[in-house]
Amino acid sequence: MDKKSRVLNILKAIWGVAVVAGGIYYVVKNYSTAIQYLSSINAVKLLLCALLIIVVRVQNVELVQQSLVLVGWKPNFKNAFSFVSISQLGKYIPGGVWQFFARFEAYKEANITYKNMGKAFIVENVWLVAGSFFVSLAFLLLSRPIELLAKYGFSMDARLYPVLGASALLLWLITVAVSELVIRGKGAALPLGRTLYIFASQSVLWILYGISFFCLFSQTGTLNDLFFTIGAFGLSFLAGYVIVIAPGGLGVREAVAVLLFSLMFSSSEIGIYTIVHRLLYTLVEFLLAGVALTLTPKKKLAAETPVSEDK
Repeated sequence: MDKKSRVLNILKAIWGVAVVAGGIYYVVKNYSTAIQYLSSINAVKLLLCALLIIVVRVQNVELVQQSLVLVGWKPNFKNAFSFVSISQLGKYIPGGVWQFFARFEAYKEANITYKNMGKAFIVENVWLVAGSFFVSLAFLLLSRPIELLAKYGFSMDARLYPVLGASALLLWLITVAVSELVIRGKGAALPLGRTLYIFASQSVLWILYGISFFCLFSQTGTLNDLFFTIGAFGLSFLAGYVIVIAPGGLGVREAVAVLLFSLMFSSSEIGIYTIVHRLLYTLVEFLLAGVALTLTPKKKLAAETPVSEDK
């Protein structure tokens, strides 16, 4: 083993220890109060919430796969699941970007050029941010949040809500199409079927994410409440995601949720729901990472056919 390989192995070991330590600290420090709340929520609702979170995390693997297709590589699901599930634990280390540095090694082993790595990371994050924003905004508007807007000094003609909601979804579709064309390069044709697939699959991701939070509510709300929850909780996730200095968006997501759900719940009640959901979300992520490590104990996580060099 050469000196470079030894250094990389040491760095991997340090990263692994940091992730495990950060994860343990994260749970013990922030979720000790959540344990007492778990008994107050129906076990079936907790199970359904956890299952939906698992589906959402699996769909996130599909997002990464599709971003890599644009640069000429599509890892099989097992490999993609492994490096995504393991690398995403890096967000629990303060700084919020370590998950991408961890992914770097898997891409490097697949012989993806640095330029194409950058393209894949960019389009992945464009889809994630734009999808969460436009889909969440659409459902928030479709719920007609008249009272919430009035509370913060805004008003709008009721007839505009469905129009603006549909417009948000259209902008999301346009964003997917434009990102495809930009990454593919000048003169490339737009693959309509693929574009619609990404639009639909990632829209479903954010819908299921909101439903997973809705499952925790003590009382079943109306369809309007469900739409509002999908929108408001998606926006709270986005706020936590873009504030990278907070590990896993801790604190930011909860603060935004309290503001948006202020007319549905008291701040203490919504605080309980967000803490319990975050606890389940974190446990699911560590569970999936454990499964990924079991699936590929001694293999390279990205052993696929090399891609061509940049033009």
